Amino acid sequence: LMWEGDYDALTTQIEQSLQQYPDEVLLSLIALEVFNVQGNVGKMEQLLSEGVQRFPSSTLLHLYRIKQLIHLEEYEMAKKESERLLSIDPGETQLHQLHDIIIYL
Repeated sequence: LMWEGDYDALTTQIEQSLQQYPDEVLLSLIALEVFNVQGNVGKMEQLLSEGVQRFPSSTLLHLYRIKQLIHLEEYEMAKKESERLLSIDPGETQLHQLHDIIIYL
């Protein structure tokens, strides 16, 4: 549906899937990509807020949250989130790169 440009149908399908399978972190990540392509910042923020609470050990979801905070120019929050995540997953290369970027913003 995404390749066909039918974002309304795709959004409906994703929202139904998220309700049916709320504990699937991969589905949340796919939904974030779709909402990002659509430019639907509100749905992204809602999903990220719920997702980081629901999946506290998902490094990918937290990385997405940090990127979103940077995009929203919430640099202090992004820095705090990246520092917290570094204490949990100090070996994550992409997180180190993001953290270095945040320091200079």
